[in-house]
Amino acid sequence: MADETKLLDFLPPAWREHQLAQDLAQAAGTPFDYWRGLLTTVRSHLDPSAAPSEWLDWLMKLVGHFQRPGLSDTRKRNLIRGAGTIWLNKGLAVGIEAYVQAIAGVSATVTESTADPFVCGISTAGDVCGPGGAGWTYEISVPTGSIAEAELRELLEPIVPAYCVYTVTFT
Repeated sequence: MADETKLLDFLPPAWREHQLAQDLAQAAGTPFDYWRGLLTTVRSHLDPSAAPSEWLDWLMKLVGHFQRPGLSDTRKRNLIRGAGTIWLNKGLAVGIEAYVQAIAGVSATVTESTADPFVCGISTAGDVCGPGGAGWTYEISVPTGSIAEAELRELLEPIVPAYCVYTVTFT
């Protein structure tokens, strides 16, 4: 037989010679062989480096990233790989930096430039959050030519909190 099932290995040697036993084992073992093959390869399909391109959108959804049409496979793989750091530190400089590095594919830095944080009961209304003030201010530095500013701002929208202000500089 061309594609013999693994179930034939479990038959007694005398039964392996009979056509009826071979046919029954082949019929019963084919579904098991399919699932055994799938389960041995599923681990590589969940690895962002080895996953097929058609699995990347599903993996992005699995780790909590928004679906972005037109995002390259490299960027998707970087986002999946860094999902733990990104979501554990969402809204913080560390999380934004991990996200920017995954999106841009290069080393980027995010520095927090807020002078004083607003502390409930200590700060007054005009200290940080008053008219024209923002909760946190970030400066995002990205190497020149790695990504367009408009594209970066669009991709940062779900990651940077609405009460934060950030500037993008190219170095």
